[in-house]
Amino acid sequence: MTRESTLTGKEDIMPSGSAIPLLLGVTSHRGSWDGVSSPLYGSLTILNPLFNRYKGIELNKVREICKCILVGLDYLHRELGIVHTDLKPENILLFSTIDPAKDPVRSGLTPILERPEGGTLNGGSTMNIIEKKLKRRARRAVANISVRRASMGGEAPKSARCLDGIDVRCKVVDFGNACWADKQFAEEIQTRQYRAPEVILRSGYSFSVDMWSFACTAFELATGDMMFAPKSGQGFSDDEDHLALMMELLGKMPRKIAIGGARSKDFFDRHGDLKRIRRLKFWPLDRLLVDKYKFSESDAHEFAEFLCPILDFSPEKRPTAQQCLQHPWLSLSSSDQNEMHGQPNVDVGMSNLQI
Repeated sequence: MTRESTLTGKEDIMPSGSAIPLLLGVTSHRGSWDGVSSPLYGSLTILNPLFNRYKGIELNKVREICKCILVGLDYLHRELGIVHTDLKPENILLFSTIDPAKDPVRSGLTPILERPEGGTLNGGSTMNIIEKKLKRRARRAVANISVRRASMGGEAPKSARCLDGIDVRCKVVDFGNACWADKQFAEEIQTRQYRAPEVILRSGYSFSVDMWSFACTAFELATGDMMFAPKSGQGFSDDEDHLALMMELLGKMPRKIAIGGARSKDFFDRHGDLKRIRRLKFWPLDRLLVDKYKFSESDAHEFAEFLCPILDFSPEKRPTAQQCLQHPWLSLSSSDQNEMHGQPNVDVGMSNLQI
Protein backbone atom coordinates (compact mmCIF):
# COMPACT_ATOMS: atom_id res chain seq x y z
CA MET A 1 0.00 0.00 0.00
CA THR A 2 1.46 3.33 -1.00
CA ARG A 3 1.77 6.31 1.33
CA GLU A 4 -0.94 8.27 -0.48
CA SER A 5 -3.40 5.40 -0.38
CA THR A 6 -2.67 5.13 3.34
CA LEU A 7 -4.24 8.56 3.71
CA THR A 8 -7.09 8.34 1.25
CA GLY A 9 -8.08 4.86 2.31
CA LYS A 10 -8.80 5.95 5.87
CA GLU A 11 -10.66 9.20 5.42
CA ASP A 12 -14.10 7.60 5.51
CA ILE A 13 -13.63 5.90 8.89
CA MET A 14 -12.12 8.72 10.97
CA PRO A 15 -14.77 9.37 13.65
CA SER A 16 -15.34 13.10 14.05
CA GLY A 17 -16.01 12.66 17.77
CA SER A 18 -12.76 10.86 18.49
CA ALA A 19 -9.40 12.33 19.46
CA ILE A 20 -8.12 12.07 15.89
CA PRO A 21 -8.92 14.89 13.42
CA LEU A 22 -11.57 14.16 10.80
CA LEU A 23 -9.81 13.94 7.44
CA LEU A 24 -11.85 15.99 4.99
CA GLY A 25 -9.69 15.42 1.94
CA VAL A 26 -6.23 14.96 0.50
CA THR A 27 -4.32 17.34 -1.77
CA SER A 28 -1.19 16.77 -3.81
CA HIS A 29 1.44 19.34 -4.69
CA ARG A 30 4.62 18.41 -6.56
CA GLY A 31 4.52 14.86 -5.33
CA SER A 32 3.79 15.78 -1.70
CA TRP A 33 0.49 14.62 -0.21
CA ASP A 34 -1.26 16.73 2.43
CA GLY A 35 -4.35 15.94 4.46
CA VAL A 36 -7.07 18.54 5.08
CA SER A 37 -8.74 18.24 8.48
CA SER A 38 -11.31 20.01 10.60
CA PRO A 39 -9.94 23.24 12.18
CA LEU A 40 -7.83 22.97 15.34
CA TYR A 41 -5.93 25.55 17.35
CA GLY A 42 -2.85 25.89 19.58
CA SER A 43 -0.83 22.91 20.79
CA LEU A 44 -0.43 21.83 24.41
CA THR A 45 2.86 23.74 24.57
CA ILE A 46 0.91 26.96 25.19
CA LEU A 47 -0.70 25.76 28.43
CA ASN A 48 2.32 25.72 30.74
CA PRO A 49 3.79 29.14 29.87
CA LEU A 50 0.36 30.79 29.83
CA PHE A 51 -1.06 29.37 33.00
CA ASN A 52 1.71 28.31 35.34
CA ARG A 53 5.02 29.75 34.16
CA TYR A 54 6.40 26.32 33.19
CA LYS A 55 5.61 24.82 36.59
CA GLY A 56 3.05 22.33 35.32
CA ILE A 57 -0.72 22.51 35.15
CA GLU A 58 -3.16 21.16 37.70
CA LEU A 59 -3.50 17.37 37.80
CA ASN A 60 -7.23 17.31 37.09
CA LYS A 61 -6.58 19.04 33.76
CA VAL A 62 -3.64 16.70 33.08
CA ARG A 63 -6.04 13.79 33.54
CA GLU A 64 -8.52 15.25 31.05
CA ILE A 65 -5.79 15.78 28.48
CA CYS A 66 -4.38 12.29 29.06
CA LYS A 67 -7.80 10.76 28.43
CA CYS A 68 -8.06 12.57 25.10
CA ILE A 69 -4.58 11.46 24.03
CA LEU A 70 -5.22 7.86 25.05
CA VAL A 71 -8.51 7.76 23.17
CA GLY A 72 -6.68 8.93 20.07
CA LEU A 73 -3.84 6.42 20.51
CA ASP A 74 -6.27 3.60 21.15
CA TYR A 75 -8.05 4.38 17.88
CA LEU A 76 -4.76 4.63 15.98
CA HIS A 77 -3.38 1.39 17.40
CA ARG A 78 -6.38 -0.92 17.58
CA GLU A 79 -8.53 0.29 14.71
CA LEU A 80 -5.99 1.52 12.17
CA GLY A 81 -2.85 -0.41 13.10
CA ILE A 82 -0.82 2.81 12.90
CA VAL A 83 2.17 3.85 15.03
CA HIS A 84 2.30 7.63 15.35
CA THR A 85 6.11 7.63 16.00
CA ASP A 86 6.31 11.33 16.98
CA LEU A 87 3.93 11.95 19.84
CA LYS A 88 4.79 15.10 21.83
CA PRO A 89 2.98 18.22 23.12
CA GLU A 90 3.53 20.08 19.83
CA ASN A 91 1.58 17.35 18.02
CA ILE A 92 -1.48 17.54 20.25
CA LEU A 93 -3.82 20.39 19.36
CA LEU A 94 -6.67 21.92 21.34
CA PHE A 95 -10.23 21.81 20.00
CA SER A 96 -10.67 25.55 20.36
CA THR A 97 -8.93 28.79 21.26
CA ILE A 98 -8.47 29.61 24.92
CA ASP A 99 -11.24 31.92 26.04
CA PRO A 100 -12.26 31.82 29.72
CA ALA A 101 -15.31 33.98 28.81
CA LYS A 102 -15.15 35.57 32.24
CA ASP A 103 -14.59 39.09 33.42
CA PRO A 104 -10.87 39.10 34.35
CA VAL A 105 -11.30 41.52 37.28
CA ARG A 106 -14.00 39.45 38.96
CA SER A 107 -12.58 36.02 38.16
CA GLY A 108 -8.91 36.82 38.67
CA LEU A 109 -8.08 35.09 35.39
CA THR A 110 -5.50 36.51 33.05
CA PRO A 111 -7.41 37.47 29.88
CA ILE A 112 -6.50 35.27 26.93
CA LEU A 113 -8.04 36.65 23.77
CA GLU A 114 -9.37 34.55 20.93
CA ARG A 115 -7.94 34.82 17.45
CA PRO A 116 -10.21 37.34 15.73
CA GLU A 117 -12.58 36.14 13.08
CA GLY A 118 -11.95 36.87 9.45
CA GLY A 119 -8.26 35.91 9.42
CA THR A 120 -7.18 33.94 6.38
CA LEU A 121 -4.11 32.02 5.41
CA ASN A 122 -3.32 34.63 2.78
CA GLY A 123 -3.68 37.54 5.18
CA GLY A 124 -0.82 36.58 7.43
CA SER A 125 0.69 40.05 7.75
CA THR A 126 -2.67 41.63 8.58
CA MET A 127 -3.34 38.90 11.11
CA ASN A 128 0.03 39.47 12.79
CA ILE A 129 -0.70 43.21 13.20
CA ILE A 130 -4.12 42.47 14.70
CA GLU A 131 -2.68 39.87 17.06
CA LYS A 132 0.05 42.25 18.23
CA LYS A 133 -2.55 44.92 19.01
CA LEU A 134 -4.67 42.41 20.93
CA LYS A 135 -1.67 41.23 22.92
CA ARG A 136 -0.80 44.82 23.85
CA ARG A 137 -4.37 45.38 25.01
CA ALA A 138 -4.25 42.18 27.05
CA ARG A 139 -1.01 43.26 28.75
CA ARG A 140 -2.51 46.65 29.58
CA ALA A 141 -5.60 44.93 31.00
CA VAL A 142 -3.43 42.73 33.23
CA ALA A 143 -1.49 45.78 34.43
CA ASN A 144 -4.73 47.63 35.25
CA ILE A 145 -6.02 44.62 37.17
CA SER A 146 -2.82 44.52 39.25
CA VAL A 147 -3.09 48.25 40.03
CA ARG A 148 -6.73 47.91 41.10
CA ARG A 149 -5.92 44.97 43.35
CA ALA A 150 -3.03 46.86 44.92
CA SER A 151 -5.25 49.88 45.58
CA MET A 152 -7.69 47.64 47.44
CA GLY A 153 -4.97 46.79 49.93
CA GLY A 154 -1.63 45.09 50.16
CA GLU A 155 0.88 44.15 47.53
CA ALA A 156 -0.49 43.21 44.15
CA PRO A 157 -0.49 39.41 43.84
CA LYS A 158 0.71 37.71 40.70
CA SER A 159 -2.07 37.22 38.20
CA ALA A 160 -3.90 33.97 38.80
CA ARG A 161 -3.14 31.12 36.46
CA CYS A 162 -6.23 28.98 36.58
CA LEU A 163 -7.50 26.51 33.99
CA ASP A 164 -11.03 26.31 35.39
CA GLY A 165 -13.43 26.88 32.55
CA ILE A 166 -10.78 26.27 29.89
CA ASP A 167 -11.65 23.63 27.31
CA VAL A 168 -8.64 21.30 27.24
CA ARG A 169 -10.10 18.72 24.89
CA CYS A 170 -7.51 17.92 22.27
CA LYS A 171 -6.65 15.76 19.27
CA VAL A 172 -3.52 13.93 18.19
CA VAL A 173 -2.18 15.35 14.91
CA ASP A 174 0.80 15.27 12.51
CA PHE A 175 0.99 11.84 10.93
CA GLY A 176 3.81 12.78 8.56
CA ASN A 177 6.11 10.18 10.16
CA ALA A 178 3.43 7.65 11.07
CA CYS A 179 3.67 4.10 9.78
CA TRP A 180 1.88 0.79 9.82
CA ALA A 181 3.00 -1.44 12.68
CA ASP A 182 3.93 -4.13 10.14
CA LYS A 183 5.39 -1.77 7.51
CA GLN A 184 7.85 0.68 9.01
CA PHE A 185 9.58 3.45 7.07
CA ALA A 186 12.49 4.36 9.36
CA GLU A 187 14.60 2.98 12.19
CA GLU A 188 15.23 6.32 13.90
CA ILE A 189 11.90 7.76 14.97
CA GLN A 190 10.52 10.09 17.65
CA THR A 191 11.78 13.47 18.80
CA ARG A 192 14.83 13.03 21.02
CA GLN A 193 13.28 13.81 24.41
CA TYR A 194 10.31 11.47 23.83
CA ARG A 195 12.30 8.60 22.30
CA ALA A 196 11.88 5.09 23.70
CA PRO A 197 14.93 3.00 24.70
CA GLU A 198 14.28 0.33 22.07
CA VAL A 199 14.54 3.00 19.37
CA ILE A 200 17.94 4.15 20.67
CA LEU A 201 19.16 0.55 20.88
CA ARG A 202 17.58 -0.42 17.51
CA SER A 203 15.72 -3.35 19.03
CA GLY A 204 12.64 -2.97 16.83
CA TYR A 205 9.50 -1.08 17.76
CA SER A 206 5.73 -1.15 17.66
CA PHE A 207 2.77 0.63 19.29
CA SER A 208 4.52 0.70 22.67
CA VAL A 209 6.88 3.49 21.52
CA ASP A 210 3.86 5.81 21.38
CA MET A 211 3.01 4.85 24.95
CA TRP A 212 6.53 5.79 26.09
CA SER A 213 6.15 9.19 24.42
CA PHE A 214 2.73 9.57 26.02
CA ALA A 215 4.20 9.05 29.50
CA CYS A 216 6.90 11.65 28.81
CA THR A 217 4.21 14.08 27.63
CA ALA A 218 2.03 13.51 30.70
CA PHE A 219 5.00 14.15 33.00
CA GLU A 220 5.84 17.35 31.13
CA LEU A 221 2.27 18.65 31.44
CA ALA A 222 2.23 17.99 35.18
CA THR A 223 5.67 19.41 36.00
CA GLY A 224 6.54 21.88 33.24
CA ASP A 225 9.83 20.04 32.60
CA MET A 226 10.76 17.42 30.06
CA MET A 227 11.17 14.02 31.64
CA PHE A 228 14.45 13.42 29.79
CA ALA A 229 16.64 16.17 28.34
CA PRO A 230 19.89 14.39 27.38
CA LYS A 231 23.09 16.19 26.44
CA SER A 232 26.37 14.90 25.14
CA GLY A 233 29.42 15.33 27.36
CA GLN A 234 33.11 14.61 27.49
CA GLY A 235 33.50 11.05 26.27
CA PHE A 236 29.82 10.16 25.90
CA SER A 237 27.03 10.86 23.41
CA ASP A 238 23.55 12.23 23.99
CA ASP A 239 22.21 8.71 23.33
CA GLU A 240 24.25 7.29 26.20
CA ASP A 241 23.26 10.18 28.45
CA HIS A 242 19.63 9.53 27.53
CA LEU A 243 19.93 5.88 28.59
CA ALA A 244 21.64 6.96 31.82
CA LEU A 245 18.83 9.42 32.61
CA MET A 246 16.27 6.67 32.03
CA MET A 247 18.01 4.33 34.46
CA GLU A 248 18.48 7.01 37.09
CA LEU A 249 14.73 7.54 37.10
CA LEU A 250 13.44 4.01 36.44
CA GLY A 251 16.16 1.71 37.76
CA LYS A 252 18.76 -0.43 36.03
CA MET A 253 17.83 -1.71 32.60
CA PRO A 254 17.52 -5.51 32.47
CA ARG A 255 20.62 -7.04 30.92
CA LYS A 256 18.64 -8.90 28.25
CA ILE A 257 17.22 -5.62 26.95
CA ALA A 258 20.44 -3.64 27.38
CA ILE A 259 22.47 -6.00 25.18
CA GLY A 260 19.67 -7.06 22.81
CA GLY A 261 19.72 -4.23 20.27
CA ALA A 262 21.72 -3.69 17.10
CA ARG A 263 23.40 -0.67 18.74
CA SER A 264 23.72 -2.11 22.25
CA LYS A 265 27.48 -2.61 21.91
CA ASP A 266 27.88 1.14 21.38
CA PHE A 267 26.60 1.82 24.91
CA PHE A 268 26.70 -1.30 27.10
CA ASP A 269 29.31 -3.84 28.08
CA ARG A 270 28.52 -7.55 28.21
CA HIS A 271 27.23 -7.21 31.78
CA GLY A 272 24.61 -4.66 30.77
CA ASP A 273 26.41 -1.68 32.32
CA LEU A 274 26.99 1.60 30.48
CA LYS A 275 30.51 1.80 29.11
CA ARG A 276 31.26 5.47 29.70
CA ILE A 277 28.80 6.68 32.35
CA ARG A 278 29.59 4.56 35.38
CA ARG A 279 28.11 6.49 38.28
CA LEU A 280 24.34 6.85 38.21
CA LYS A 281 22.39 9.01 40.65
CA PHE A 282 19.15 7.17 41.18
CA TRP A 283 16.09 9.30 41.92
CA PRO A 284 12.82 7.31 41.71
CA LEU A 285 9.90 9.01 40.02
CA ASP A 286 7.68 9.33 43.09
CA ARG A 287 10.51 10.90 45.13
CA LEU A 288 11.41 13.23 42.26
CA LEU A 289 7.83 14.48 42.15
CA VAL A 290 7.84 15.18 45.89
CA ASP A 291 11.38 16.53 46.32
CA LYS A 292 11.75 18.64 43.17
CA TYR A 293 8.19 19.43 42.09
CA LYS A 294 6.58 19.64 45.56
CA PHE A 295 3.81 17.14 44.86
CA SER A 296 2.00 15.81 47.88
CA GLU A 297 2.97 12.26 48.85
CA SER A 298 -0.40 10.90 47.69
CA ASP A 299 -0.40 12.77 44.36
CA ALA A 300 3.17 11.70 43.66
CA HIS A 301 2.48 8.06 44.52
CA GLU A 302 -0.69 7.91 42.38
CA PHE A 303 0.86 9.69 39.39
CA ALA A 304 4.01 7.55 39.53
CA GLU A 305 1.87 4.43 39.80
CA PHE A 306 0.16 5.46 36.57
CA LEU A 307 3.34 6.37 34.65
CA CYS A 308 5.86 3.73 35.73
CA PRO A 309 4.25 0.72 33.99
CA ILE A 310 4.11 2.76 30.75
CA LEU A 311 7.84 3.41 31.16
CA ASP A 312 8.77 -0.25 31.50
CA PHE A 313 12.02 -1.02 29.67
CA SER A 314 10.34 -4.12 28.21
CA PRO A 315 8.07 -2.85 25.41
CA GLU A 316 5.79 -5.90 25.62
CA LYS A 317 5.10 -5.20 29.31
CA ARG A 318 3.85 -1.66 28.76
CA PRO A 319 0.07 -1.29 28.99
CA THR A 320 -1.82 -0.42 25.84
CA ALA A 321 -3.75 2.82 25.44
CA GLN A 322 -6.96 0.87 26.00
CA GLN A 323 -5.63 -0.56 29.27
CA CYS A 324 -4.41 2.87 30.42
CA LEU A 325 -7.91 4.28 29.95
CA GLN A 326 -9.07 1.86 32.65
CA HIS A 327 -6.41 2.95 35.17
CA PRO A 328 -7.79 4.28 38.49
CA TRP A 329 -5.65 7.44 38.30
CA LEU A 330 -7.72 8.72 35.38
CA SER A 331 -10.92 8.47 37.44
CA LEU A 332 -9.52 10.45 40.37
CA SER A 333 -10.57 13.67 38.65
CA SER A 334 -12.72 15.52 41.16
CA SER A 335 -16.18 16.11 39.71
CA ASP A 336 -17.07 17.82 43.00
CA GLN A 337 -14.49 20.52 42.30
CA ASN A 338 -15.88 21.06 38.82
CA GLU A 339 -19.39 21.45 40.25
CA MET A 340 -18.14 23.92 42.86
CA HIS A 341 -16.72 26.07 40.08
CA GLY A 342 -19.83 25.62 37.97
CA GLN A 343 -17.91 23.86 35.20
CA PRO A 344 -19.30 20.85 33.34
CA ASN A 345 -17.21 17.71 33.10
CA VAL A 346 -15.53 17.20 29.75
CA ASP A 347 -16.61 14.00 28.06
CA VAL A 348 -13.47 12.39 26.71
CA GLY A 349 -14.25 8.77 27.51
CA MET A 350 -14.36 5.68 25.37
CA SER A 351 -17.84 6.63 24.12
CA ASN A 352 -16.15 8.92 21.61
CA LEU A 353 -14.68 5.89 19.86
CA GLN A 354 -16.99 4.34 17.30
CA ILE A 355 -15.52 0.88 17.66
